[in-house]
Amino acid sequence: MTRFQPHVTHRIEDPSLVDELVSAGHGIGLLPMNWPCTAGTRVVALPQYPVTMTTYAAFRRGRRAWAPPAALIDRVAAASVRGAFQSARAARHGRTQ
Repeated sequence: MTRFQPHVTHRIEDPSLVDELVSAGHGIGLLPMNWPCTAGTRVVALPQYPVTMTTYAAFRRGRRAWAPPAALIDRVAAASVRGAFQSARAARHGRTQ
């Protein structure tokens, strides 16, 4: 890998905006492996550079056990485990989108 210092002009949290800017030729970005890319954008596995994404859930105090947030948190946790497994499997097989 070439060692260089990138010139970062913006930091974006919204993956759809990252995708749009990349497809318009305004830079590069990190997107989930299963991201439904727009025309002009391609997601490539980088297995030699593992990335972890931290996700937080926000809810009112005392509501963690309430059914809606509990279900959401359980589903996100299950999906993140599946997603990590699928991404690792795709990287091992050299799959790109």
